[in-house]
Amino acid sequence: MATIVGTAGNDTLVAITAGDRVEGLAGNDSLSGSSVSSSDLQGGSDDDTLTGGSGDDTLDGGSERDAMFGGTGNDFYVVDNGLDYIADPDGGRVQVWTSWNATNQYASPVGIQMVVMGDNVTANGTNQNDVIVVSGSNAVIYGEGGSDIIKGINGSTIYGGAGDDILEITNTGSGTLVGGSGNDRYNIFAGNSGIVINEVSDIGGGTDKVFTTTNFSLNNPGASGVTIIGDVENLELAVTGAGGATIGEGNSLNNQIIGNELGNTLNGLAGNDSIYGAQGDDNISGGLGDDSLEGNEGSDTLNGGEKYDVLIGGAGNDVFTFGGVGLSAEAFASNSIDKDFIFDYTVGQDRIVLSNSSFTSLAVGALNASDFRLVALANDTTLGEFSEKIIYNQTTGSIAYNENGIGGGFGTGGVFAVLTTLPAGLTAGDFQIIA
Repeated sequence: MATIVGTAGNDTLVAITAGDRVEGLAGNDSLSGSSVSSSDLQGGSDDDTLTGGSGDDTLDGGSERDAMFGGTGNDFYVVDNGLDYIADPDGGRVQVWTSWNATNQYASPVGIQMVVMGDNVTANGTNQNDVIVVSGSNAVIYGEGGSDIIKGINGSTIYGGAGDDILEITNTGSGTLVGGSGNDRYNIFAGNSGIVINEVSDIGGGTDKVFTTTNFSLNNPGASGVTIIGDVENLELAVTGAGGATIGEGNSLNNQIIGNELGNTLNGLAGNDSIYGAQGDDNISGGLGDDSLEGNEGSDTLNGGEKYDVLIGGAGNDVFTFGGVGLSAEAFASNSIDKDFIFDYTVGQDRIVLSNSSFTSLAVGALNASDFRLVALANDTTLGEFSEKIIYNQTTGSIAYNENGIGGGFGTGGVFAVLTTLPAGLTAGDFQIIA
């Protein structure tokens, strides 16, 4: 074994026998141990390239931005800069440590960029923000601490560890993704099948999300070839060059669901959900719970479902729907019905659609002018004294359903919506009755 030392310039140094230590010192050096079974390659300062051999090599790029290629064997990498790049081609164990300090202990001030090649590889990241890409099957990757981005292929098992991680198995592959603590994101593709997302270790901890190019239900992930163990709260639909996801569904948790620029159908189901459309013409339902729905661009249809909901149509000609089997039909069992708050209703542009299955005294079709009344009262206490079926109080913004059509109360109706902008000019023409 020998120690081969370079200069302050740009050197090309090669290990001669197994166990040689090669030191580049300053300069942009190229160090190689590819012709021997094992070597100790030390880049020093500046941007170095280190190439190991067939055995168990140690590669330390030193300061600045280095590229390290371990070769076969169980290689050991030392990273001193967050821009260091690692590529390991075989199925041995890849160990990464960062920053050898004055007391000969390894600390972790930076992350790594690593490509792990070959099948059946086991690799560890650092306690910082790593980017690890696996090109071989059946890998086991540990991100450790930090907010990591880890991409595996078929058969991989990926552990994000602590931090807010992004984990995925590339398209058409299967594997297991374990986010660990933190707010983790799981990328799911249309070709994935047999993906297991395991959040058991973080139940009640972080808030996690599925980011998907395929239609997806957090309540029934198996329909997309995914098994979820534990809690995943949020869902975001992505687009691809060929299209993308158009349907997203929540679960019993408090979900955040985000659509894409396509026309989406989004449903929160149970829980207090926040659901956002994007540029497309979206159909958004809150389901059970106190929900917040926002259509954004496009001509959207929003139905808050049961409980007290916030509805924001956004740009476009939007439709706000009320009632219907499985939505708020049960709400009209008493005078104390739940109501939704519409924050941006525009007269002559938007519409309010009522389902005859809940608003049973209204005939299907356009609302008759004789069934509508606009009033301006200080409060809503006497709205039930009118004989019209739909009553709008412009002073409070409240819209009431007078089920019995006579004075003396609403019957089984009541206030079901509030237009918070108090728009003037609301007429029967703003309402449509459907079956």
